[in-house]
Amino acid sequence: MNLRRFVLLPLSLFALASSTQSAPGDLAPIVDSGGLLLGAAQGGKWIKASDAIKKLPGGEKYRFYGFDGPASAHVGAKPEMDQASGAAWIVPFQNRADMFNKPLVGVGGSGNPQPRKARSGSVTQPVYLRAVSALLAKHGLKVKTPRIVKLYRVDLNGKGDDSVLIEAASPKYAVMPTEANGKLAYSVVFLRTVVNGKVQTFELGGEFVKPGAPSDAPNEYNLLPPLDLNGDGVLEILIGSHYYEGGGSAVYELKNGKPKLILDEVAGA
Repeated sequence: MNLRRFVLLPLSLFALASSTQSAPGDLAPIVDSGGLLLGAAQGGKWIKASDAIKKLPGGEKYRFYGFDGPASAHVGAKPEMDQASGAAWIVPFQNRADMFNKPLVGVGGSGNPQPRKARSGSVTQPVYLRAVSALLAKHGLKVKTPRIVKLYRVDLNGKGDDSVLIEAASPKYAVMPTEANGKLAYSVVFLRTVVNGKVQTFELGGEFVKPGAPSDAPNEYNLLPPLDLNGDGVLEILIGSHYYEGGGSAVYELKNGKPKLILDEVAGA
Protein backbone atom coordinates (compact mmCIF):
# COMPACT_ATOMS: atom_id res chain seq x y z
CA MET A 1 0.00 0.00 0.00
CA ASN A 2 1.31 3.50 -0.79
CA LEU A 3 2.86 5.68 1.86
CA ARG A 4 0.53 8.61 2.48
CA ARG A 5 1.33 12.19 3.44
CA PHE A 6 -0.76 14.36 5.74
CA VAL A 7 -0.94 18.15 6.11
CA LEU A 8 -2.14 19.30 9.53
CA LEU A 9 -4.45 22.30 9.64
CA PRO A 10 -5.78 24.25 12.63
CA LEU A 11 -9.03 23.09 14.18
CA SER A 12 -10.58 26.39 13.15
CA LEU A 13 -11.44 24.63 9.89
CA PHE A 14 -14.30 23.01 11.76
CA ALA A 15 -16.05 26.38 11.63
CA LEU A 16 -16.83 25.41 8.03
CA ALA A 17 -19.34 22.90 9.38
CA SER A 18 -21.81 25.33 10.93
CA SER A 19 -24.91 23.68 9.56
CA THR A 20 -26.12 20.18 8.82
CA GLN A 21 -26.79 20.84 5.14
CA SER A 22 -23.98 21.35 2.66
CA ALA A 23 -24.09 24.21 0.17
CA PRO A 24 -26.02 23.32 -3.01
CA GLY A 25 -23.77 21.29 -5.28
CA ASP A 26 -21.09 21.10 -2.59
CA LEU A 27 -18.89 18.02 -3.09
CA ALA A 28 -18.21 16.04 0.09
CA PRO A 29 -15.44 13.47 -0.52
CA ILE A 30 -15.13 10.73 2.12
CA VAL A 31 -11.91 9.03 3.28
CA ASP A 32 -10.96 6.72 6.13
CA SER A 33 -8.04 7.36 8.49
CA GLY A 34 -5.62 5.74 6.05
CA GLY A 35 -6.64 8.10 3.25
CA LEU A 36 -8.62 5.45 1.35
CA LEU A 37 -11.17 7.28 -0.80
CA LEU A 38 -14.60 5.73 -0.24
CA GLY A 39 -16.44 8.04 -2.62
CA ALA A 40 -18.34 11.27 -2.19
CA ALA A 41 -21.77 12.82 -1.76
CA GLN A 42 -23.06 15.73 -3.82
CA GLY A 43 -26.53 17.16 -4.23
CA GLY A 44 -28.04 14.28 -2.28
CA LYS A 45 -26.44 11.68 -4.56
CA TRP A 46 -23.68 9.18 -3.89
CA ILE A 47 -20.57 9.15 -6.09
CA LYS A 48 -18.28 6.13 -6.30
CA ALA A 49 -14.57 6.62 -5.71
CA SER A 50 -13.73 5.93 -9.36
CA ASP A 51 -15.94 8.86 -10.37
CA ALA A 52 -15.12 11.11 -7.42
CA ILE A 53 -11.42 11.27 -8.38
CA LYS A 54 -12.38 13.30 -11.45
CA LYS A 55 -13.69 16.03 -9.15
CA LEU A 56 -10.68 16.09 -6.78
CA PRO A 57 -7.71 18.00 -8.23
CA GLY A 58 -6.04 18.22 -4.80
CA GLY A 59 -6.09 20.88 -2.09
CA GLU A 60 -9.45 19.78 -0.69
CA LYS A 61 -10.01 20.25 3.04
CA TYR A 62 -11.03 17.19 5.06
CA ARG A 63 -12.39 17.34 8.60
CA PHE A 64 -11.81 14.12 10.49
CA TYR A 65 -14.32 12.87 13.06
CA GLY A 66 -14.19 10.23 15.77
CA PHE A 67 -16.85 8.91 18.11
CA ASP A 68 -16.15 11.81 20.50
CA GLY A 69 -16.41 14.52 17.85
CA PRO A 70 -14.00 16.44 15.58
CA ALA A 71 -10.44 15.14 15.79
CA SER A 72 -8.35 17.12 13.28
CA ALA A 73 -8.43 18.84 9.92
CA HIS A 74 -6.15 18.22 6.94
CA VAL A 75 -5.60 19.17 3.30
CA GLY A 76 -5.40 16.30 0.84
CA ALA A 77 -3.48 16.05 -2.40
CA LYS A 78 -4.80 14.62 -5.66
CA PRO A 79 -5.90 10.97 -5.21
CA GLU A 80 -3.39 8.33 -6.31
CA MET A 81 -3.99 4.74 -7.39
CA ASP A 82 -3.18 2.19 -4.69
CA GLN A 83 -0.32 0.22 -6.24
CA ALA A 84 -0.99 -2.96 -4.26
CA SER A 85 -4.59 -3.42 -5.36
CA GLY A 86 -4.63 -1.42 -8.58
CA ALA A 87 -8.31 -0.80 -7.94
CA ALA A 88 -8.53 1.69 -5.05
CA TRP A 89 -7.68 5.35 -4.69
CA ILE A 90 -5.68 6.94 -1.87
CA VAL A 91 -5.76 10.63 -0.93
CA PRO A 92 -2.18 11.56 0.09
CA PHE A 93 -1.76 13.57 3.29
CA GLN A 94 1.14 14.79 5.40
CA ASN A 95 1.61 14.53 9.19
CA ARG A 96 -0.36 11.32 9.45
CA ALA A 97 0.70 10.32 12.98
CA ASP A 98 -2.41 11.72 14.71
CA MET A 99 -4.67 9.51 12.57
CA PHE A 100 -2.83 6.22 12.20
CA ASN A 101 -4.95 3.15 13.06
CA LYS A 102 -7.68 5.24 14.69
CA PRO A 103 -11.46 4.98 14.09
CA LEU A 104 -11.71 8.26 12.19
CA VAL A 105 -13.50 9.34 9.03
CA GLY A 106 -12.59 12.40 6.97
CA VAL A 107 -15.23 14.42 5.13
CA GLY A 108 -14.85 17.34 2.73
CA GLY A 109 -17.41 19.99 1.88
CA SER A 110 -19.06 22.53 4.17
CA GLY A 111 -21.80 20.55 5.92
CA ASN A 112 -21.90 19.22 9.47
CA PRO A 113 -21.57 15.43 9.23
CA GLN A 114 -21.95 14.87 12.97
CA PRO A 115 -25.18 16.53 14.16
CA ARG A 116 -25.58 13.71 16.71
CA LYS A 117 -22.91 11.61 18.43
CA ALA A 118 -22.95 7.93 19.23
CA ARG A 119 -22.79 7.22 22.97
CA SER A 120 -20.65 4.43 24.38
CA GLY A 121 -22.51 1.75 26.39
CA SER A 122 -21.67 -1.18 28.64
CA VAL A 123 -20.24 -4.21 26.81
CA THR A 124 -21.54 -6.65 29.45
CA GLN A 125 -25.30 -6.10 29.10
CA PRO A 126 -26.93 -9.56 28.99
CA VAL A 127 -29.44 -8.65 26.28
CA TYR A 128 -26.64 -7.77 23.85
CA LEU A 129 -24.42 -10.69 24.85
CA ARG A 130 -27.36 -12.94 23.98
CA ALA A 131 -27.73 -11.11 20.67
CA VAL A 132 -24.07 -11.82 19.83
CA SER A 133 -24.45 -15.50 20.80
CA ALA A 134 -27.54 -15.80 18.59
CA LEU A 135 -25.75 -14.25 15.62
CA LEU A 136 -22.72 -16.52 16.08
CA ALA A 137 -24.99 -19.55 16.31
CA LYS A 138 -26.35 -18.74 12.85
CA HIS A 139 -22.80 -19.19 11.58
CA GLY A 140 -22.29 -22.46 13.40
CA LEU A 141 -20.34 -21.11 16.37
CA LYS A 142 -21.49 -22.00 19.88
CA VAL A 143 -20.29 -19.27 22.25
CA LYS A 144 -22.11 -19.02 25.56
CA THR A 145 -20.29 -15.91 26.79
CA PRO A 146 -19.15 -13.86 23.78
CA ARG A 147 -16.88 -10.84 23.94
CA ILE A 148 -18.23 -7.43 22.97
CA VAL A 149 -15.43 -4.98 22.18
CA LYS A 150 -17.52 -1.84 21.63
CA LEU A 151 -21.17 -0.91 21.97
CA TYR A 152 -22.69 2.41 20.93
CA ARG A 153 -26.18 3.83 21.12
CA VAL A 154 -27.10 6.37 18.48
CA ASP A 155 -30.15 8.18 17.12
CA LEU A 156 -29.61 7.47 13.43
CA ASN A 157 -32.72 9.09 11.96
CA GLY A 158 -32.98 12.10 14.28
CA LYS A 159 -36.39 11.08 15.62
CA GLY A 160 -35.22 10.32 19.15
CA ASP A 161 -35.13 6.52 18.72
CA ASP A 162 -31.84 4.87 19.65
CA SER A 163 -30.29 2.06 17.64
CA VAL A 164 -27.36 -0.02 18.92
CA LEU A 165 -24.12 -0.71 17.07
CA ILE A 166 -22.00 -3.61 18.33
CA GLU A 167 -18.46 -4.75 17.58
CA ALA A 168 -17.59 -8.22 18.89
CA ALA A 169 -14.47 -10.36 18.57
CA SER A 170 -13.06 -13.50 20.13
CA PRO A 171 -10.21 -12.99 22.64
CA LYS A 172 -6.82 -12.47 20.99
CA TYR A 173 -8.41 -12.43 17.55
CA ALA A 174 -5.62 -12.27 14.96
CA VAL A 175 -5.62 -11.58 11.24
CA MET A 176 -2.59 -13.76 10.52
CA PRO A 177 -3.72 -17.02 8.85
CA THR A 178 -1.45 -19.28 10.92
CA GLU A 179 -2.88 -17.89 14.14
CA ALA A 180 -6.50 -18.30 13.05
CA ASN A 181 -6.21 -21.91 11.90
CA GLY A 182 -7.53 -24.54 14.30
CA LYS A 183 -9.26 -22.15 16.67
CA LEU A 184 -12.80 -20.92 17.06
CA ALA A 185 -12.59 -17.25 16.12
CA TYR A 186 -14.95 -14.46 15.19
CA SER A 187 -14.99 -10.77 14.39
CA VAL A 188 -18.31 -9.14 13.60
CA VAL A 189 -20.09 -5.79 13.60
CA PHE A 190 -23.85 -5.46 13.51
CA LEU A 191 -26.80 -3.15 14.02
CA ARG A 192 -29.73 -3.69 16.40
CA THR A 193 -32.63 -1.42 15.55
CA VAL A 194 -36.41 -1.25 15.49
CA VAL A 195 -38.06 -1.68 12.08
CA ASN A 196 -41.87 -1.60 11.89
CA GLY A 197 -42.13 -2.00 15.64
CA LYS A 198 -39.84 -5.05 15.82
CA VAL A 199 -36.21 -5.26 16.97
CA GLN A 200 -34.07 -6.61 14.14
CA THR A 201 -30.40 -7.51 13.83
CA PHE A 202 -28.43 -6.60 10.69
CA GLU A 203 -24.97 -8.03 10.19
CA LEU A 204 -22.68 -5.43 8.58
CA GLY A 205 -19.47 -7.43 8.34
CA GLY A 206 -18.15 -10.59 9.88
CA GLU A 207 -15.54 -13.34 9.94
CA PHE A 208 -16.48 -16.69 11.48
CA VAL A 209 -13.94 -19.49 11.88
CA LYS A 210 -15.03 -22.88 13.19
CA PRO A 211 -12.62 -25.00 15.25
CA GLY A 212 -10.24 -26.86 12.96
CA ALA A 213 -11.31 -24.95 9.87
CA PRO A 214 -8.58 -23.12 7.93
CA SER A 215 -8.89 -19.40 7.24
CA ASP A 216 -6.47 -18.18 4.60
CA ALA A 217 -6.93 -14.46 5.13
CA PRO A 218 -9.28 -13.64 8.02
CA ASN A 219 -10.66 -10.12 8.24
CA GLU A 220 -11.09 -8.11 11.40
CA TYR A 221 -14.06 -5.72 11.45
CA ASN A 222 -14.51 -2.57 13.49
CA LEU A 223 -17.02 0.23 13.93
CA LEU A 224 -16.39 3.74 12.67
CA PRO A 225 -18.33 6.82 13.85
CA PRO A 226 -21.81 7.18 12.29
CA LEU A 227 -21.96 10.38 10.22
CA ASP A 228 -24.43 12.28 8.06
CA LEU A 229 -22.39 12.22 4.87
CA ASN A 230 -25.00 13.46 2.39
CA GLY A 231 -26.61 16.17 4.53
CA ASP A 232 -30.10 14.66 4.74
CA GLY A 233 -30.17 14.58 8.55
CA VAL A 234 -29.90 10.78 8.76
CA LEU A 235 -26.63 9.26 9.93
CA GLU A 236 -24.88 6.71 7.76
CA ILE A 237 -23.25 3.66 9.39
CA LEU A 238 -19.56 3.14 8.65
CA ILE A 239 -17.37 0.13 9.31
CA GLY A 240 -13.72 -0.68 8.75
CA SER A 241 -11.98 -3.96 8.02
CA HIS A 242 -8.42 -5.18 7.67
CA TYR A 243 -6.49 -8.34 6.95
CA TYR A 244 -2.76 -9.01 7.01
CA GLU A 245 -2.14 -7.45 3.59
CA GLY A 246 -4.60 -4.57 3.52
CA GLY A 247 -7.99 -3.29 4.52
CA GLY A 248 -10.95 -1.16 3.64
CA SER A 249 -14.04 0.69 4.79
CA ALA A 250 -17.73 0.69 3.89
CA VAL A 251 -20.72 3.02 4.18
CA TYR A 252 -24.30 1.90 4.83
CA GLU A 253 -27.32 4.13 4.26
CA LEU A 254 -30.64 3.58 6.04
CA LYS A 255 -33.44 2.68 3.63
CA ASN A 256 -36.83 2.16 5.25
CA GLY A 257 -35.01 1.71 8.54
CA LYS A 258 -32.68 -0.99 7.17
CA PRO A 259 -28.97 -0.59 6.32
CA LYS A 260 -28.05 -0.72 2.63
CA LEU A 261 -24.43 -0.88 1.43
CA ILE A 262 -23.70 2.10 -0.81
CA LEU A 263 -19.91 2.64 -0.77
CA ASP A 264 -17.27 -0.05 -0.26
CA GLU A 265 -13.53 0.16 -1.00
CA VAL A 266 -10.54 -2.06 -0.18
CA ALA A 267 -6.83 -1.39 -0.66
CA GLY A 268 -4.00 -3.89 -0.42
CA ALA A 269 -2.74 -7.07 -2.02
